Amino acid sequence: MVELIEIMTNQRISKHMLDQATSSKKEYRFPAEVLHAFCVITGSLEPFRVLLRAIGCEVVDPSEERALRLARLLKEKERIEREIEKLKREMEVEYASNA
Repeated sequence: MVELIEIMTNQRISKHMLDQATSSKKEYRFPAEVLHAFCVITGSLEPFRVLLRAIGCEVVDPSEERALRLARLLKEKERIEREIEKLKREMEVEYASNA
């Protein structure tokens, strides 16, 4: 695993560092610069979940990403449709006042 992390991040870490960081001892921390590689290799997003939960955010799994993207696009579509209707009303008022 250490070799894969080093290849993915181009940063040197030792097996000892990895062992310490994954131990139950709280004084050892895993370098944030290589956390993404650790998550890819282990297949777990839990380290990111822990970090993001602390600031009120959450990780979106790849399976949830499409649904979130769709929801965002639908919200944007509604905003655009409201803006179109507003412009139409403004143009109608302008046209009526010029007639």
